[in-house]
Amino acid sequence: MAKEKCVGHCGIKLSKPKKLGGLSFQNIQLFNKALFAKQSWRIITHPQCLLARVLQGKYCRKESFLTVKAAGGCSHGWRGVLSARDLTESKVGKTIGAGNSTRVWSDALIKAETISTPYGPAKEEDRDLYVSDLFIRNTTNWNTQKFYELFPTQAKDILRMRPSKMGANDMIIWTPLASGIYSKKSVYFEAANADPITTPKLQRVGALPLREILQRRGLLADTFTCSHCGEAETTAHVFIHCRFTKRIWKALPLSKPTDPDKLDSFEQAIANSGMICLPPSGVSIDLFPWLSWCIWIVRNSLIFEKLDLNPEDIVCKSLRLAREWQEAQPLKVIQPSNHLQSRTAIDQEAVICQTDAAWKPKNGDMGFGWIFLDSTGQTLEQGSSTEPYVASALMAETITIREALLHARMFHYSKICIRSDNHVLIKALNSKQRPVEIYGLTLDIETLSSLQFFFIPKSLNYPPDKLAKSALCNSNSALP
Repeated sequence: MAKEKCVGHCGIKLSKPKKLGGLSFQNIQLFNKALFAKQSWRIITHPQCLLARVLQGKYCRKESFLTVKAAGGCSHGWRGVLSARDLTESKVGKTIGAGNSTRVWSDALIKAETISTPYGPAKEEDRDLYVSDLFIRNTTNWNTQKFYELFPTQAKDILRMRPSKMGANDMIIWTPLASGIYSKKSVYFEAANADPITTPKLQRVGALPLREILQRRGLLADTFTCSHCGEAETTAHVFIHCRFTKRIWKALPLSKPTDPDKLDSFEQAIANSGMICLPPSGVSIDLFPWLSWCIWIVRNSLIFEKLDLNPEDIVCKSLRLAREWQEAQPLKVIQPSNHLQSRTAIDQEAVICQTDAAWKPKNGDMGFGWIFLDSTGQTLEQGSSTEPYVASALMAETITIREALLHARMFHYSKICIRSDNHVLIKALNSKQRPVEIYGLTLDIETLSSLQFFFIPKSLNYPPDKLAKSALCNSNSALP
């Protein structure tokens, strides 16, 4: 039995991440649960597939899959699916397209970066409301008055969601990932994060075998004094306040010398670290990690090998280690600017549309502007407007592009080249990814015209930026 316990204990250690002292072996139990979670996710997102129909027909006759409990005679596989369902259920939400399949009071709604279900109590006649019932009739605009009647405390948060204007379907999404797309790997890490054995707390500097700590734990009987000066050996003393350590700090070739007497603890030294050396040293990164390591090595050498080094040698060793690490890092290859690449890739028959938005985080108001240009750079059309209840700058930029494309349909522009200074948005649109926060907006954009998307720097996007800021400023000045 002792051997079996030892093997199990070693298995737990090996499954820890490398940064926590393990070898990153996968925990077989959590991996098995992640595989079951894949089947659970398939039942939730594809209820019409053969697997979902068979399992729900046998086990979910009176209850839905999300609420059913394991019956006495159910199979081991079904129990595994239900166990994985409990893991994934809290991470599943719905992002709004046209709102036709999402219930207001029972489905978890994605609002900006949070997931929650509106809370009541709901009136009898409102219990079966769908999100689409909260629109003004024959539009996709929120009925603000109805919002404040149903959930006055949550109205502003929910109003920040932006539904689709082109009738896109609502989508079940996996909230741990920004893309909303389920992956087995993310489920495994979610299970690992919920398991106190596989992800123990990272030990702080207090875990160092200093004499004070060893004596406090009953592992050292003699007095706990520093080997260099005879004072109490604490973390702050060894790395900062020891007379020998101060000589090391004084010998450092720093551009801005640091006074160790002004540092009360090792944690404060880490927080205020920024040891940049003078140019002849060849080190352009923070020296503090390598300095601390060398101080610790010298302390151990003095205790166990009776080997003492002078401060100048320790400084030279710190610089050498830092320089070696710096030289071992891969060189960053500078890619050509995206806006320079886009000049040769633009379809010459396409109308160029430059957009920009100005957003106020405090109240959620935004102003946006767009300009249509021909291939010679002459302005064809331009416009600007405002919107309230906008959740983020990314959403503001996405709304701007959608509104510009809706106007393009009025002008009968079939080929359009979109230019924006929001790199995150352009990357998402080009890769066909749909971030959860702007799911309905991106679906609308994809259905409008024949499009190209290019990033341009802020300095080249001045005209729409001026329109956006002017619209936002005028809307604020018009308020009573």
